[in-house]
Amino acid sequence: MFKKSTKPAAPAKPATTQAPPERPVSMNTPAPAPMVAPPRPANPKPTRQRSVLQSDLQIDGDISGAGMVDLAGSLVGNIDVQGLVLQAEGRIQGHVHAPSVTIDGSIIGTIRAESVVISSTGRIKADILADRLDLQSGAKIIGALSIKPSA
Repeated sequence: MFKKSTKPAAPAKPATTQAPPERPVSMNTPAPAPMVAPPRPANPKPTRQRSVLQSDLQIDGDISGAGMVDLAGSLVGNIDVQGLVLQAEGRIQGHVHAPSVTIDGSIIGTIRAESVVISSTGRIKADILADRLDLQSGAKIIGALSIKPSA
């Protein structure tokens, strides 16, 4: 029924399922470089922030900072900032020092600034030392006024 083949059988091929050789790990292998954030500019330009102090706020103490202050409340103390806007309902009893001061409310004390604007609703009992003064009709001032002469 079955016939034997006289042809010799082909030799079996060896299996090629070997894994690739592993890379040896040593203590001298450098670690991957950490991710680094891009560099910041050397001198970032500062942004001037504006702080708004509402009319229901009453402060007993000094305020200082590098930004602008919009004050509608009351302050008993000194203020040294980059700019001050005193709203009509705002009150300050103390010394004001800022490059730019706009007054719609009232101040009792001293004002030292490069530029002072006093609106028609401004009420001042203070000595004012400024480079420039803009006084609107209706403003009330009691105190000494010293304006730096322009060159």
